[in-house]
Amino acid sequence: MATAMTARTITLTAVALAAAAVAVSGCSARPGTDAQQPSGPTWSTQATSPSPTSGSRLVLPPVSPITPSPGRVGTPSTVPPAPPAPDTSTATFADPVVVARAWMTQWCAMDYREPINHNVERASVFATPAGKAADLAAGDSPATYRSVVEQKLTNRCDKVTAEVSPEAPHGPNQVYVVLTADRTQLAADTPFQVLPVITTRSVIRQADGRWLVDVHVEAG
Repeated sequence: MATAMTARTITLTAVALAAAAVAVSGCSARPGTDAQQPSGPTWSTQATSPSPTSGSRLVLPPVSPITPSPGRVGTPSTVPPAPPAPDTSTATFADPVVVARAWMTQWCAMDYREPINHNVERASVFATPAGKAADLAAGDSPATYRSVVEQKLTNRCDKVTAEVSPEAPHGPNQVYVVLTADRTQLAADTPFQVLPVITTRSVIRQADGRWLVDVHVEAG
């Protein structure tokens, strides 16, 4: 598992060129659903999930999100641990911010030793079917995944924050949550840079009362 995600893979020989693009990425070596282009404002407060295409093209008004830590190129002093096992207790799904943080913790991190798009699969316990489908569609392809494995790329994330966007429309069954994290990138288990990650997600209350993370939406 950004405002505009454009980088697909990050190589050690292209760190300086890729840093700006990956600063807002959210999936493994390739960014996730945040690369969608907006088509115009459309709002829904229904409890059912929108389709991956229509949901990803929602456009939020300008927001004032939490500011992630500035990216810094170089060797980080510490490396965050791998994400813990997903907490699927009832309390996690009772609050849109809590479930969004749980989702981001899983989605932001990846490891070349995991199966393709395993970060999306890990996070899917907190996601709607549409949210998962959109992230898988925008995740690594077999070709980019081979590059990830060949370069032994890993992402570890910490400083995860989440807050409901006060500027966006919201209702009893749908809110928009701004999420940020610091992503430490490693090659062959050696850290080489830390970059900020930011994404805004629709979070929808399901018919059974659980809040689940839906597709990325643009803010602007």
